[in-house]
Amino acid sequence: MSLRQDPYAPVLSVRNGTWRFHIGDDASWATPSFNDTAWPTVIVPHDWRLPPTSYTATNALGWYRRAFDVSPMQMAAATAGTLVFSLGTVAAGDETYING
Repeated sequence: MSLRQDPYAPVLSVRNGTWRFHIGDDASWATPSFNDTAWPTVIVPHDWRLPPTSYTATNALGWYRRAFDVSPMQMAAATAGTLVFSLGTVAAGDETYING
């Protein structure tokens, strides 16, 4: 059975809220200890074309970073491989890193 079809699979939804955002792409930003405190914060849902980012480049790349807590049930589901991680809508593509 697909995880998306299982109504009992725990879901970790982190889509909306305050995120740190930076234009560009750098693999070192995936490091859990990376200091992103200089990055501006944006409220998601967020459109890069609008302030505070106003980023309109073609084929743009950018990073969102956020810290979040996981419940014991979600951790157990993650360990079992049944946790559904909900990011919301992504325009073209994404890579998701959790703890690096």
